[in-house]
Amino acid sequence: MIKQIRKNTLSKQTTIAVIILFFISSISIISTNIIFIKAEAEEPIYQNQDGVNDFNYSKKITINHSQVAENLYGFPVLINLTNDEDLFAHCINNSGYDVAFFNESNITKFPHEIEYWNWDIPNSTVDAYIWVNVSFISATSNTVFYMYYGNNNTNQENITGTWSNNYAAVYHCTGLSALNIDDSTINNNNADGDDGNVNYNQNYPIYKGFAFDGSGDQVNISGSTWLNNSMEVAFATWIFINNNAQPDGIFFSRGIYACGIGLDGGQHYKIYVNDGSNKRETFSTNTISTGSWHYLVGTYNGNENPGWIELYVDGKNVSTNTDGTGTGGIWQNDVFYFGYDNFEVARHLNGAIDDLQVLTTNVSAGWVLTNYNMINNMTNGGFFNLGPEHGDNSTYRIKGLTNNKITWHGIAGHTVYCNASGDRNETLEINMSINTSDNVTEVRVFIGDLNNTEFYINASNITLYISSDNISYGEMGTFTDGGNNISINVSTWPVGAGASPFLGTGLTNKTTSIYCIFRLAIPADAINNIFYNSNSYYIYIMGEL
Repeated sequence: MIKQIRKNTLSKQTTIAVIILFFISSISIISTNIIFIKAEAEEPIYQNQDGVNDFNYSKKITINHSQVAENLYGFPVLINLTNDEDLFAHCINNSGYDVAFFNESNITKFPHEIEYWNWDIPNSTVDAYIWVNVSFISATSNTVFYMYYGNNNTNQENITGTWSNNYAAVYHCTGLSALNIDDSTINNNNADGDDGNVNYNQNYPIYKGFAFDGSGDQVNISGSTWLNNSMEVAFATWIFINNNAQPDGIFFSRGIYACGIGLDGGQHYKIYVNDGSNKRETFSTNTISTGSWHYLVGTYNGNENPGWIELYVDGKNVSTNTDGTGTGGIWQNDVFYFGYDNFEVARHLNGAIDDLQVLTTNVSAGWVLTNYNMINNMTNGGFFNLGPEHGDNSTYRIKGLTNNKITWHGIAGHTVYCNASGDRNETLEINMSINTSDNVTEVRVFIGDLNNTEFYINASNITLYISSDNISYGEMGTFTDGGNNISINVSTWPVGAGASPFLGTGLTNKTTSIYCIFRLAIPADAINNIFYNSNSYYIYIMGEL
């Protein structure tokens, strides 16, 4: 299947469709997938599917669609890497700054944040937690994207871009003190102090978190009203409640006009919001399960009347006993607390928090369940699958032809070679440097019909000639009406085209070139001596994923 992913809009007066496809086989599996390049610069350089420009190595990441509850857009995916020897061997930067992520077509770069990166010298491995904002993940088919590394360029990380879709604050709860508890969003709602004896840097499900003993511990985020007047809000966190649970705040703003998530007096989870006049809250159906980690999400939509409010635990809606008639925006005072609320009386959390996200939108049940599945099954083989490394990537250089355009000038009833100058040796040149692992076995050239407003010419009037030395050309064949591809491989290499690059090891581990020229038989009744295609066309490369 050929998918168009990048356009090169060429002049209507000088273009014809040409598609170059490289078929790659593997010893263990054979597959053909497509990447696309465009003939745009005078001598553009492109790399194959296993590497985008400037990256030497790559791994394919596949999100298991059975773990995705609904189609989601701009979704931060957590990639947990453990004991990865390839990254240790081939990352240029020992902090992972040369790691980047691209979509399946290798065109769109996904922003990412490295929460944790461990360069384990004794074991020659890397362990990492990396958040990647994937533009779209599907609930009906697997979503594929790529991790690239081995790049001398600047830091590839884009932390704030990772959390750009309605995230008001994101806390990974890592660090040795409150002053290390930073907000990953552009809003910079960073913690700025604490009270009591908060236990930081604890080993929890998503790397690190902090613990509270229920007696005066809290982390403060001061001087901000970043949720004030928000019509929608969602709080999402992983929470551990100790056996002696009591009413307390997990993440709450200050004062009676508060908002946040916490525990009520009957040992239920709750979400509470206040618009300055009326409250709106709901509680979990069952009492809190202590002594284990749970994923807690509270979400509110003040655009409803009364305000729509829901509570989820471990991906399930557990809302009950909804109270209040509040609607409209949220009233927020100037301080948020981790592990504490002073709503009516001061109450401190006896438990632990790992990773907390605040959004200025209400989230769906599918969003909640997908996040729960992602963390609950975050290792390779669960929510995602990590493919093998592909490295030392092959490169392809497409050059030749005036402005990379294929044209013919001629007289009706005559045969002419491209290009407009009439120079037979003005060729489309495919320069290839193929590595051992790519095992390129075939090159295909596709050409379609061409037309203009005055006359129509079929592709069956166009013949492909190829050469390995740009001197001796052999005829490959004529395209069919409607356009088709001509395969260039070990068995089809024509006599008289120079030494076949497919002999011996074929194109494997080789630097070689194939030169293409196109001959047009102009019909006798043609009324125009300039022939072109009426659309814009592209050059493509096919390779293994």
